[in-house]
Amino acid sequence: MIGERRNLDWLTPITCYWKNGQLIDLSDRTRTAGDQALTRSGNDLYMAWSESYNSSGQSQTRYSKNLGAPVLINDGSADVRGTAIAVSGSDVYIAGSAIGSNAIVAKYWKNGVPVALSNGPQSAFGQSIAVVGSDVYVAGYSDAGASGTAQYWKNGSVVTLINGNQAALIRKIVVVKK
Repeated sequence: MIGERRNLDWLTPITCYWKNGQLIDLSDRTRTAGDQALTRSGNDLYMAWSESYNSSGQSQTRYSKNLGAPVLINDGSADVRGTAIAVSGSDVYIAGSAIGSNAIVAKYWKNGVPVALSNGPQSAFGQSIAVVGSDVYVAGYSDAGASGTAQYWKNGSVVTLINGNQAALIRKIVVVKK
């Protein structure tokens, strides 16, 4: 399990995981814990988490395979927030968002290489990711419409799921191959 913990007298949570009931910290109180995700591929366990790294609250995202050394997702964006992780073969995919030039950009990273899914003027957010064969699905939402538009991207092409009269978002996508 991966998550965060804090004492009642702490303002800053710590990213941590539990293995067989044992608590292990991934961060410390100098960085605010953020989004966490985990997945399994074969016998391998992958974890991803975001944490702030400065007083402005900007985040960095890291992932780890089998509790090994964390790998930093660094694409030049000042604020990278990974929210989901998927693995296909030896490829690691992380969905999330990053600060762009005029909006927050929904992205995914394949082995650390960014793929932008949106480009403004509305902000967009990747919340979940699934990989089936060579197809990559990222689900989330954009700030278009009244309060948010649920959508997903398949191989970078957006599919909107509502008409914009109501606010909606997607937290999880599961794709089943027929």
